[in-house]
Amino acid sequence: MTGFVQTLTANKVYESYLKNFTNSDGTVNWLPLCGEVDGFVANRSLFEQYNIPLPTDYESFVSACQAFEAVGIRGFVADFDYDYTCMEMLQEGKAAIICAGGSNVVALQKMNVDAVFLPYFGQDGEQWLLTYPAFQVALNKDLEKDKEKQRQAMQVLG
Repeated sequence: MTGFVQTLTANKVYESYLKNFTNSDGTVNWLPLCGEVDGFVANRSLFEQYNIPLPTDYESFVSACQAFEAVGIRGFVADFDYDYTCMEMLQEGKAAIICAGGSNVVALQKMNVDAVFLPYFGQDGEQWLLTYPAFQVALNKDLEKDKEKQRQAMQVLG
């Protein structure tokens, strides 16, 4: 093999992963893939407009939220019951900070929001980013030739 695996599931898999995650009988149960990262996403323009410093720790995060609340802007939004949390940043500056993934920063920047990615701030002084694995899969069109394999693949994805 030369760096890629050709299977019924199309994906880029490095040979070093195969070497480290192949069972003694030659089977592979799983392979590590890329991950997603979550943290705080701040609308830097709002911070500049209201002369509020970007937070660097828990105390400055709380202070920034309180300063925004005092001028009628939601300091922090993390409402995962709805799918529009990141839209709060786009709607006339209704929110200064949201909880979101790194990919949201890129999406917001493409929509002319001066978004910046910040870590989570702990009360104990710790700062961290939440990471979790992403799952991406593409099925090879050859699965259509074998209805049983296609059924099994769809069962796994379903």
